[in-house]
Amino acid sequence: MGNKKKQRTDLTPSMEFRSYQIEVERKYRSSKKDWKSFIQKCKFLSPSDELVVDGPDTYYGNSEGRVLRWRYNSDKSELTTKARYSMASTLIREESDIEMKNTPVRSIISFIRALGFKKLFRIRKYCHIFWFDEPEGNVCAVIYRVTCRGKVDKFFIEIEAPKGASLSSSKRMIRKWEQILEIPSHRRINQSLFEIYSGKITPMVKRRGGASCKDKVKSKK
Repeated sequence: MGNKKKQRTDLTPSMEFRSYQIEVERKYRSSKKDWKSFIQKCKFLSPSDELVVDGPDTYYGNSEGRVLRWRYNSDKSELTTKARYSMASTLIREESDIEMKNTPVRSIISFIRALGFKKLFRIRKYCHIFWFDEPEGNVCAVIYRVTCRGKVDKFFIEIEAPKGASLSSSKRMIRKWEQILEIPSHRRINQSLFEIYSGKITPMVKRRGGASCKDKVKSKK
């Protein structure tokens, strides 16, 4: 008998791959006591821009296990889907956004339901966001508090590379700003907010033929 092909649980593209549908972002555990010092540190580094904003993130799921996030606040209203490239890390994920800022709330909800999604839960984020200039775009650093009914408030920090940069450049920029902002590596988190609050894993990206990497592995069991 021939050797069976080993099923992949990591579909991360090559390091020189570029796409505006790829998010390269590192998340870190934080706390209330970090809030003031992080903001002071970012301001001292002369950001190109900053924003203080808060608003809800509502998560929806469908029968296939896909997840949809609706984020709306004074600055934006958008629908987002994300998928993992690797079961081992959330550093690199596929991300697709649809801007809905000028669309009536009722129309958005009807659209979500028509796609077969049902509400799972809602969280609220209170964010202080900073952008810093890099040759390939603006690196985003944010500290935020998450509230969720029936749960203790949690604090996080994120560093996100500019969309469209190569994966190698994106990872280099995140490492650089992790050092500049003096964030210990042991605070890194390999979970998305959806995963933290739902206890479920974000689906893998779809492979050619429509099945996800995870589906392929299951089919061999």
